[in-house]
Amino acid sequence: MTKYYFLGADGVRGATRVICPGDPDDPGPAITPPTPGQIFSAFKEVAPTEATLSVQPPGGQTPVNFETIFSTVAEPFSTGKKELTKGFTVQFDVYPTAFTRKFGDGTELSTDWSGEPWAEGKDVSELINHVYTSTKPVKASVTVTWGADVRLNDGAPTTVDGTVNVGSPVVPLEILEAKPKLVE
Repeated sequence: MTKYYFLGADGVRGATRVICPGDPDDPGPAITPPTPGQIFSAFKEVAPTEATLSVQPPGGQTPVNFETIFSTVAEPFSTGKKELTKGFTVQFDVYPTAFTRKFGDGTELSTDWSGEPWAEGKDVSELINHVYTSTKPVKASVTVTWGADVRLNDGAPTTVDGTVNVGSPVVPLEILEAKPKLVE
């Protein structure tokens, strides 16, 4: 005789029942819920693969002692249902949890906000900015940390055990000295 566990729609183990193999009610092999490792592996497959760092002023040049603005586009998203193991589907709600910017001059800044580009009327002090203090070329980058909630068989969401870090390509910046010039 074999013991089987019957799982409800929410993936929680329900009543147990003893059934002999070959019995008309024999559901076949026991259904095993996915492990946290299997869930994390599936999450890594749907996480974004690259981050993008935007810099203002654009064009790869910024003045020394000037507020240079950094932003990243990283929007939360949901996946469709996917069968993970026999009897279990997963759906992910994926969201950014942290943004770590390396400015290329030995400093970095971690926030939980992606930043936004400057626009007319915006106060620069309310944006993610950095002031370069020397005129040397630098390479800036951002790493976005993604987390997720998972729904097993349309059940209540639970947090995935682990995060995925996704880096951007480096953005080369030339830090220039602005020279005053009198004009008529």
